Amino acid sequence: MNNSLFKFRTFSQTSFDILNNQELWFALPKSLNDPFECLFDDDEVKKKLAKFPQMTEHRIEKIASDLRSTFESLGVCSFSRARKNQLMWSHYANEHRGFCIGFNKKLLLESHRNSIALDVNYQSEQPSIRKLFSGFEFNPVSNALEGNINHSVFSDIIRTKYTYWGYERETRILLPQSCALKFPHKAIRSVALGLRAEGPEVETLLEILKQKQWKHVKVYQAEKVKGQFALRFNEIKI
Repeated sequence: MNNSLFKFRTFSQTSFDILNNQELWFALPKSLNDPFECLFDDDEVKKKLAKFPQMTEHRIEKIASDLRSTFESLGVCSFSRARKNQLMWSHYANEHRGFCIGFNKKLLLESHRNSIALDVNYQSEQPSIRKLFSGFEFNPVSNALEGNINHSVFSDIIRTKYTYWGYERETRILLPQSCALKFPHKAIRSVALGLRAEGPEVETLLEILKQKQWKHVKVYQAEKVKGQFALRFNEIKI
């Protein structure tokens, strides 16, 4: 399942709309749930720019502003690489009362020609900004940087989280702009119901999955492995 990515969800209309509309929301970096990640340090950027010859104060301000503007407009969508992750079920799927959607990573990436998949690095230090400058040639005559900022240069900032988040085993897909991204129905491989999932919300989800475009999707029910701190997933027919 190396090509699989998982999204843990609570039962809500927003979650159902992932299936109903065949789209995923790519959020702005500032809206992510950890206030210590995805930080853009203007002062550090300006210090780095100032080391380049013939870099005027005006150019430094302009380039730093363009970099920040591009960064703040990025779209980020988060996934886990592990469906059996009990902490993810507890933290993101309403204490095992929700569900988990399994995606085909390759097909998601093919949904947008400028998408990038980033496996998150977990470390105790904030990420370096050197990646911002490694892809550019700072030619003070040609002004090569302005207006030519590729979103991939922000990958180190986007893909770095503090060590304690490592349990998430997160992969992020990055887009140049925050948006709702349409994906093909084949991009969804599976849907798994949590240990405690029950009630009318489950029936609503199963009714959605009975629609013809989801015939290929495998549906599972999570259960405890007897005598172990472990989950297993049994396929169910709907």
